[in-house]
Amino acid sequence: MGKVKKAIILAAGLGTRMLPATKAIPKEMITVFGKPLIQHTVEEAIESGIQDIQIIVGTQHQEIIDHFHGEGRAKEHAVKTNNNQTITELKASELPANIEFTTQHEPLGTAHAVLQAKTFIGQDSFALLFPDDIILNPEGPNCTTQLTNAFADHEANIIAVETVPPELIPFYGIVKLKENVELSETSSLFPVQDLIEKPTLESAPSSLGIVGRYVLKTEIFEAIENLKSSPNGELHITHALSLLSGTNREVCAYMYSGARYDTGRPTGHVLANFALAWEDPLAKQELSKYIKQLIVKTD
Repeated sequence: MGKVKKAIILAAGLGTRMLPATKAIPKEMITVFGKPLIQHTVEEAIESGIQDIQIIVGTQHQEIIDHFHGEGRAKEHAVKTNNNQTITELKASELPANIEFTTQHEPLGTAHAVLQAKTFIGQDSFALLFPDDIILNPEGPNCTTQLTNAFADHEANIIAVETVPPELIPFYGIVKLKENVELSETSSLFPVQDLIEKPTLESAPSSLGIVGRYVLKTEIFEAIENLKSSPNGELHITHALSLLSGTNREVCAYMYSGARYDTGRPTGHVLANFALAWEDPLAKQELSKYIKQLIVKTD
């Protein structure tokens, strides 16, 4: 079975959950522990062995393109002042991948955004990553690697899922497993019968919520092209996958290992910063001191 070497990263959203921070800059350029969110996502893809990446941007997202392809003020000043240390640091931060961009001219949903990369993907299966989600797994492979490994063993459309609390179910895409399939500690991969976008708690078929990591086969493009727009004119990747599962194309849910932080909301963004800082020895020392001070104040 083929190795996954291409990825699509969706970065065309409006970032309304992070206003007013996103009034003038894309949410993907907001930093998480000193690094733009979009770079965390690209690095995850590269770490999983992916070599070719297409980032889908909106019409006002030039900053993302400049971050990867532009010279930047820091390099310009370093060259002008012969600051070799800064030049070396900037060169070391260059990423070993082919990163391309295409524009989604209107915010018409996640499936519509994926469709913009159809030519780039060609006949290859690919990973799909949403930068809102930072998923950390310090003791093992990252989430995208887990999915690509699962795909190598079982070539199907694979969706990362996690168990979500009841009060959050209406905010997620939820999967319905096939009949007589139950979660098991001996397996991470489960066949899916259907996917429902943001169901009510009463109508949800399970508590397995979809998170922003997928490995998809090219049949997804045909499914997207056959979708009917939702009332607001958008096309969603959940609906396209539901269409595939309804035509007996194999879709599987993967219970990934790791901790996920939703950086698309302020609290999740703070927690992601904390989690990444905790992995840095010096930052961890400062945080530990601060936490102790907080505990003393609240006692």
